[in-house]
This record gives sequence, C-alpha cells and structure tokens, in this order.
Amino acid sequence: MTLSEYYLRLEAKSLQDVEREYFLAKQAWNNITVQNCDPDTGKSVYHDFEQFFDYQGAIDNVRTSYEEGYKPKAKKKVDKQDIFIQRIKEFKKLHPKKGAN
Repeated sequence: MTLSEYYLRLEAKSLQDVEREYFLAKQAWNNITVQNCDPDTGKSVYHDFEQFFDYQGAIDNVRTSYEEGYKPKAKKKVDKQDIFIQRIKEFKKLHPKKGAN
C-alpha cells in the first residue's frame, strides 16, 4: 500500500466516523425533542437539528485536513437582524412616504 492509498483510507475512515457521529447525534436529537424543554417556555431548546449538530461542518473539517485543494462549502448564516433590516428596506421601497417628492 502506498502512502497516498493509506491517506485515502484514513480519510474514508474519518468520513465513516463523521457518519457515525451524525447517527448518534440524530438519536440524541430525537431523545432531546422528547425529553428536554426550556422550563420557562416549555419549548425545545434547539429549534432545528442543524443548531444541534453541524454535519456539513464536520465533513468539511475532515476533508480540509486530508485534501490540499478542498474548499469548504460556504454556508452563510443569516442573522435575524439582517433579515429585519432587509424587510424594512423592501417595505420602504414598496411604500414610499407621501409628499416625499
């Protein structure tokens, strides 16, 4: 086995480990949604699975450590404040003030 084959197998094993972590996190997520709630509101602490486990981030971490030219898939996290500002801009564009001319 050459060194490049060894690294390829090592990467494959690391990706299998990520898949196992995903499976375990999915089981934990199901357990949390059934049992764990915020005591004040009674709602779940996590609103979706991506807040609990970043699957694509784990894959990107493995691939960047083994592949020189690998660029992680950019996933832009949208902030609630940015969404609100964008909606205000759209509203002002659609509903200009009377007498502004």
